[in-house]
Order: sequence, then structure tokens, then C-alpha cells
Amino acid sequence: MLYLGVDVHKRSCWVTVLGADGQEVEQRKLSMDRATLIGYFSKVPKPAKLAVEATFNWYYFLNVMEPLGLELHLVHPQKTKAIASARIKHDKLDSRVLARLLHAGFIAEAWIAPQPVRELRQLLRHRTRTVRGATRAKNSAHGVLNREGVEAPIEALFGPKGRAFLEEVKLRDLDRWEGDDQLERLDLLEKQIGELDREIRQRGRAHRAAQALETIPGIGPFIALLLVAESFLAILLTASYSSAVSKLRRPFLSDRYFFITVRLLKRRAKSGEPDSALLARAFNRARALRAFYLTAWVFLPDHWHAICAPTYPVTISLAMKSVKQSSMSAINRRRGAGGELWQPRFFDRSLRTVKEYNEKVEYIHMNPVRSGLVSHPQDWKWSSYNEYAGVSAAEQKSRCGLIIDRVRMPSDPRTRI
Repeated sequence: MLYLGVDVHKRSCWVTVLGADGQEVEQRKLSMDRATLIGYFSKVPKPAKLAVEATFNWYYFLNVMEPLGLELHLVHPQKTKAIASARIKHDKLDSRVLARLLHAGFIAEAWIAPQPVRELRQLLRHRTRTVRGATRAKNSAHGVLNREGVEAPIEALFGPKGRAFLEEVKLRDLDRWEGDDQLERLDLLEKQIGELDREIRQRGRAHRAAQALETIPGIGPFIALLLVAESFLAILLTASYSSAVSKLRRPFLSDRYFFITVRLLKRRAKSGEPDSALLARAFNRARALRAFYLTAWVFLPDHWHAICAPTYPVTISLAMKSVKQSSMSAINRRRGAGGELWQPRFFDRSLRTVKEYNEKVEYIHMNPVRSGLVSHPQDWKWSSYNEYAGVSAAEQKSRCGLIIDRVRMPSDPRTRI
């Protein structure tokens, strides 16, 4: 294994190569042109690790390095104190320090965004800069009016009526020249923003994570892709860019257990046994339509609890939406009523450990007792308690029509799930 430290600048870079024993093998200065970099680094014996600081030119450098088979490490310059706090700093020494820190395993590493993420970032940042340019053009047009003491009679100064006003208002020649230039610049930038928005919408439609994020109220195509491209949390949610995160599969929306509470609207009549039967059927339909596990549940007259685990790409929101809509339609039809049945939102809590999971299962099964409906949990028909107590799935299905998905939890209550 070789360890390479590279100090990158605009026109040149210093390279220090250490052997597996930490001894310096080579140190040299290279030009930053593509042919020189490929010619040198493609001949480096593999396996080899390469560390480079996240300076202004690192995008170009990594684009050249990625196809060459080196193990790349992006170094956080401020957190790498051996370089950031050094009194004596020069390129040759910095490359040597990078190589030694890499060999010792002491580098403060930054995440290298994969190429698809870097392209998304470039697109979104280009739009942001373009919007800022359009805002500057609008502010400059306002400045022209303010300099002449002109007060616009309409609020939307850059709409059709506002444009008509700007064309008719009397200004000095120089102000007219500047104002017209700013409006021409604004027209060009707004056209470019429209083209960028079309590209963003097109990419968003092809991105599953962005589509899921857009289901959240207030999040449109731009913000959805921005979260995917700029937020490491959203990269975990997408889990599609690198082998390191491809196994995580949307850990905050799917593929984990959620404790759910859904309440009846206060103005609606409380649920009886026929309504609970329809709710059980709604769960069965939703599980057939949306892939999610149901591992514990209880239906009460004014609310219900469940532990559900949606499987990617189904989210907990989609799963609960399916249950609520299906049950609302069926219960309203039975009652001869209309309108919303359940409260608009539901409470969900992600269960992180076996201990937390077991506590919620017990809470669910003891709920009818705490509510004063029965004296013992086994006496409440609309619950999964009896399956946990040993009743067979066939007997439970004939009793209430809803059976759980049986899962085996680790014995250690501290185990994360």
C-alpha cells in the first residue's frame, strides 16, 4: 500500500509518496494540466490511498483522479490541525504532512459527493446564482425610481401592468438607459430561470427520493432536489449513490418500526364493532397495496394504535394515508355519512431499541384496560394481545379479521432496531 499526499493549487501541485512502512518514496512537483496528472497518477502502483485538501480546485482534481483506481480521501483543511495551525507552511511540507497523516489514519476526512450529486449541486447552485442576479436587476430598477423620487402605483412592478408603468414613467436620459438595461437583463435571467426550472422538474421526476420529499407540504421540486444534493441526511434517505450508503434504504421514513396513533375527529360518533371490522379490512387492503408490516395494534372507540414497519420505497406517511382513506370511505358508507373521519395528521414515533419496542407493545395491549373498557387485555376483541399470548393466526383471523406479521426481536433490550 502506498500513501500519497497532494497539495493542490491552480497551476501546480506537490506530491509526496510514502511506502507501507511510512518511509518517503518520492516527492515531486507536477503541473495541474490533465495530461500530466493522468500520466503520473495512472502509473502509481495499486493499491494506493491519496489524500487531498478540500481547496478551491479539488473538484477538477478529483474528476481527473476518480477513473484511475486510487482510493481517494478528501481532507477537511480547518480540522486537520497539523496543517491549519502550522507556523511554517509551504506546499512541499503540506503534501508531506498529508501523506503522513493518511498513513497514520489521522486525517479529518470530508465526504466526497459522488458525481451525480455533484452535478445536482452544480445545477441548483447555478439556479441560485441566476435568481440572485434577477433580484439584483429588480433592486437596481427600484433604485432608479427611488433616485427620481417616483413611487410606483402598483405593487407588482415587474408584471404586465408594472412594465407598462415603467415604460411610460418620465425619467432622465441616463436613468432611462439604466432602467431599460436592468429590465433587459431581468428578461434574460427570467428566461434562464425558466429553463433551469424545467431541468430541475425533469430530474426531480426521475429521482425517487425527490418525489417522496415533494409529498411533504411546502416542499417543491427545487427544495426536494436541494435536500437530496446538499443535505447528508437526505443522501442517507436516497441511499442510491454509493455502496457505503446503498444499504441504508431511507432509514428515517422506511424500513424501521413506527408507533402510530390516529384519533377520531371530535365531531364524529365513536366507533363501534362494525366500524372496527371495517378498519381491520382497511388495514388488510392497505397492506396488500402498500408493502408494510403490522406487528401490534389496538382499536378503541375514539382512537387506535399500531406498530408498523413500511418497506422501501413505501413511507410511513403513504402507508397511513392508505389505511385512513380506505377506512374512512368504508365507515362513511356504512353510516350513510360523508366528510373526514380521522384527524388530519397522525402521531408517529420511530422505535430505536428492542426495549422501546417492547414497551410500546405493552402500552398498546394494556390500552383497553387503562381506558376502563375491560378488566383484562385478553377480553378486548380488537387487539393483537391474544396473538402475543399464543392464539393461532387462524383463530385470530376468524375472531377479528386482522392478524399481525410475526417478527423475532433480539434478546438484548439494548439492541438497536
